Amino acid sequence: MDQIRDEVAEAYARSHARFAQITEDEDAVRSAVQGFALDLRRIQEAVPADEARQPRPIEVIDSLKLLAESKEGYLDAIVDYNEAHFELYVATGQPPAASLAQPVPPDGTPPAVRATPGASAPCPATAPPASAPAPTPPPRSRPPFASPRQPRAGQ
Repeated sequence: MDQIRDEVAEAYARSHARFAQITEDEDAVRSAVQGFALDLRRIQEAVPADEARQPRPIEVIDSLKLLAESKEGYLDAIVDYNEAHFELYVATGQPPAASLAQPVPPDGTPPAVRATPGASAPCPATAPPASAPAPTPPPRSRPPFASPRQPRAGQ
């Protein structure tokens, strides 16, 4: 019982830490966007005869690199949060498959809703026709969350 409590507490803490990282990376993206916009504006408004205000193109390139890195860090933070949240689901004993989105079949009809005890029947307008074959999920391009991602540089 203590092991389960420890796993839940650890997953909960990891989930909250990853969420805080998302906020930090959002701020970094905002700052990088502002810096890139300022550097780009300086290049566009440059007066060729004025040597004192002559911008350097390398500054725009550096700003663009920082913007790309900050966006990549932001996306990594979101993925890390999603993985931590998934681990929290597993640690609390909730079935992960029930909490994930289901694939939409190519014909656009929603997948059949599973009947649960005590639940009302699905709306006939949204239920697929009885003759429709069960949708098959697309093949996975990468393994499920069982293996950890490669850490980013600097972690």
